[in-house]
Amino acid sequence: MANTTVSIRERIKSTDGRWEWSPKIPIPEVKLKPAEAQRRGNFHLVYTEHGKKREPKVKGKTFEAAVLAARAKQRHLEDAADGFSRPDPLKKVDRKKIGEAIEDRLRRIEISFDWKTLKAHRQALRQFEKWIDQQKPKPQFVDDIKHDHVMAFRNWLLKNGNEKKYSKKKGNDKLTADWKAARVNQFVRLTLGLTPGNGPVKKSDLGKMKPSGPVKIYSKPQLEAFFKLCKPHEDLRYRSLYEPAFRKEELMYLEDEDVLVDRQSLSTP
Repeated sequence: MANTTVSIRERIKSTDGRWEWSPKIPIPEVKLKPAEAQRRGNFHLVYTEHGKKREPKVKGKTFEAAVLAARAKQRHLEDAADGFSRPDPLKKVDRKKIGEAIEDRLRRIEISFDWKTLKAHRQALRQFEKWIDQQKPKPQFVDDIKHDHVMAFRNWLLKNGNEKKYSKKKGNDKLTADWKAARVNQFVRLTLGLTPGNGPVKKSDLGKMKPSGPVKIYSKPQLEAFFKLCKPHEDLRYRSLYEPAFRKEELMYLEDEDVLVDRQSLSTP
């Protein structure tokens, strides 16, 4: 069982001018008296994390500040022992507002991915931004977004999430709602620098993301009938994708030297 105990130690200057450590002080369980709370000193926390002993200095100069820091760190260690990933309360966190973080995320997707990926993420994150603005209390920062927020947004999508202009159906399909919730979860995880699986929700919280069933294989007569109906430019496009059996990305990044024999050359040692 993980050791989640946090204690307080004080650096005390002795009468001969040397600095010494006080004995470990357990976290008080009762409310501090005013005089005790405001007692000034040089306080450190003592605990074990990732198998190593830690003794960070408390930023505040009062005993009350040391107690508050110790309680926060102990809750952090207890959450970690239970499998939850939370920001370390002793580390300074650059908190990002939700709207600003969404802009940053979309900007990065626009640079690194194709337009279809950008469109899917932009729709999901903009819908989430509008939805979160209506919540009370309204989360302000990305690290305020918890499991319940993402799941509530996903459930809202099932009834209200359809953005198709001429659709008679108001809500999103379950698969669409799950994908939008997954994109919000990815946005939170990447913004906070969390490892895969440590976002607000897990894959098991959502439905199956990919349709199941065998791959559909067309017969030779079906393919001949299909290509027969294609216009010249359509025939070229579909044959380029079908006959080489390349992935779309592999075709996109082909160079002249990859396909033109007269431009190919053999390298010799």
